[in-house]
Amino acid sequence: MELIGKTIGNYQIVEELGRGGMGTVYRAHQSSLNRSVALKVLSPALAQDPNVYRRFKQEALATAQLDHPNIVHVYDAGESEGVHYIAMEYIAGGTLFTRMQNRATPLTLAEAVSIVAQIALALDYAHRHGILHRDVKPSNILLDREGRAVLTDLGIARAVEETRLTHTGMTLGTPGYMSPEQIQGHSLDGRSDLYSLGVVLFEILTQRLPFEGDTPYIVLYKHLHEPPPNPRDLNPQVPARLAEVTLKALAKDPNQRFSNGQQMAAALWASVPGARLPHHTPDATVALQTPRQVVAQSLDTARKLGLQTLRGSGLLVGRLVRLLIEALVATALVLMLVLAILVLVFSFVVAQYAQGTLRDYNWSFQDLGPTKPYVLTRSSFRELATPYITNHTFGAVRDADLTFAPPDQIHLSAQVLGNPVTITGTMTNNDGVPQVQLRDLNGIPLFLVDSIISNGVNQGLQEGWGKGPFRVKLIVFTTDSLRIETEYK
Repeated sequence: MELIGKTIGNYQIVEELGRGGMGTVYRAHQSSLNRSVALKVLSPALAQDPNVYRRFKQEALATAQLDHPNIVHVYDAGESEGVHYIAMEYIAGGTLFTRMQNRATPLTLAEAVSIVAQIALALDYAHRHGILHRDVKPSNILLDREGRAVLTDLGIARAVEETRLTHTGMTLGTPGYMSPEQIQGHSLDGRSDLYSLGVVLFEILTQRLPFEGDTPYIVLYKHLHEPPPNPRDLNPQVPARLAEVTLKALAKDPNQRFSNGQQMAAALWASVPGARLPHHTPDATVALQTPRQVVAQSLDTARKLGLQTLRGSGLLVGRLVRLLIEALVATALVLMLVLAILVLVFSFVVAQYAQGTLRDYNWSFQDLGPTKPYVLTRSSFRELATPYITNHTFGAVRDADLTFAPPDQIHLSAQVLGNPVTITGTMTNNDGVPQVQLRDLNGIPLFLVDSIISNGVNQGLQEGWGKGPFRVKLIVFTTDSLRIETEYK
């Protein structure tokens, strides 16, 4: 339908400004107030669904209640001769998308940060009033001639999404800018809009999207599963801190992103010196200031600068503390991993040594008989085992001492490389062979390590004891002795 030159309601359409999935935007003249407005006309395909227009108007009226310098003002919403429209503030500078297409004069880092920070504050304000955008992209960001960035189409995406499109199982949004949770159809909060804004920032800095593909499905898959590239790899002029802000905004997990727009804006300002909100001069004539007003304004400016400096210093200190903590945690994890590897290696060595030693030990059974049990006391252990252990460990183990605790516990204490070590375990009768199960070292459960060492000890006992003519009939513990009753095999 050709609308240029026609009058819709109180608005005479002058020219077309742009087209989108939901409709066409025109510059129109409002004769009653003698001003230019931006008139968004809902596309005929969507206008055929009465539920769409109802939600369309409802969300437009909700957005009209927002009063923020970086959110486009909505003046009116209505219908005339079957044409559904929304009348909004007209921004003469065009869209961010158009500005980004001008390769001859690319946006500076300060301009990029200023634009994105302004939109972050606009989103923060909207989110606090219960409104999500759901389709943040350069064509929905307007720029005036003084550098003010203005967000448009707030709430309109939800109006369409909750009516006709959701009935067909589709999710509204632009694939290149959609958050992972929006792609998956999960419930959304403000962090989804901040992800889309992170895509916009990435695109400004690198002149490309973080995820690209031949089809929308490939792009959506990459949003879900692939990490975004570092902006510095595509544009070395991007400061490291600004790259970190961009990647934080693009985190797959919403919990890893900025929790609100104010946090993102503060991080952006701290990343590029000189990036601040633009100063706007009112259209009305400015009266001359008195000396008192000049002094008051100077003091107020100094106070704001001081607060900004303190904010920047606080962010710097906080970042340094966070980096220090991360470095300490990483170092601790590496040390724990190395220690775990050393403990495992040591346990395997001990297990192999115990297995070979017990297997080849000169087991003597001539003193045993069916009626003469073998009794191991603490003193006999010192006399027999201590020299053997000391000699076969080259003096690494000394002062070995074994005690017993009914009904089945054993405690071995020794000096290992000059350090006191106590090992606690149990002894049982396993098919005629005494078996040991270690439980802890110096009161600390060893889990995997104790099983490895116990298996080595028991394998040696199994092979060594199996050489004799006797089998274990009964194992009895007293406070000072271990009594092993045997019988002929």
